Amino acid sequence: MNQQTIIPHSGLNEQTLGSYFVGENGDLLLQIKQAVAGVRANPMLYLWGEHGSGKTHLLNACCDLAIAHDRPYRYLSLEDYSQLNGMSGKISSSLLVCLDNLHLAEADSGLEIKLLTLYEQVKSSNGHLIAAGLTPLNEIRLGLPDLVSRLSAGGSFRLVPLCDSDKREALEQRANLRGFSLEPAVLDFIMTHFDRDTTSLFSLLDRIDSASLSRHRRVTIPFLRDFLGSN
Repeated sequence: MNQQTIIPHSGLNEQTLGSYFVGENGDLLLQIKQAVAGVRANPMLYLWGEHGSGKTHLLNACCDLAIAHDRPYRYLSLEDYSQLNGMSGKISSSLLVCLDNLHLAEADSGLEIKLLTLYEQVKSSNGHLIAAGLTPLNEIRLGLPDLVSRLSAGGSFRLVPLCDSDKREALEQRANLRGFSLEPAVLDFIMTHFDRDTTSLFSLLDRIDSASLSRHRRVTIPFLRDFLGSN
């Protein structure tokens, strides 16, 4: 593999497909795996969902999976779309581009032109473009009809939010990956006393893990009460 074509992505090590709790998103995961493997016929794939639904996790997981397929990749976010400026003419053959925060392109004609150029270059190089945003494509105010048609060509998939029981399982899964367990009563306590959106829950788990290690304590309800009182 030409290592110069590999650009580190922004995710944590645990942002892999193996650590992603699938829930009702099995069909989307299949499409993602096919795109990363290079066997998906259409070069474009769009996924959308609310904050905390796992979009960035999946895009980082795609970058991680690209390594296993010996495939060059690039993670981009429209939170800093200056990254697009250096892309022109530097598209490797079969490049996988993972584009985050597509919704930020609305009402920006200059950015739309750059995105259309990026799409055409990726397609002509036999690559794939996986993009993610907060809303369906038809709710993003894009002014270039050609861009809209190309972004829509590969299908749009909604990330189905996890129900509370799935969130419990996801927390258990992440805790196990980190080397500790969460008893049912501890999970009950977390789900009752803390915000239950996935972003907040996974951030909380990071903090619990760090605090339990630094204090040399198991994750129990008394520990969580102390932790809650000190934060």
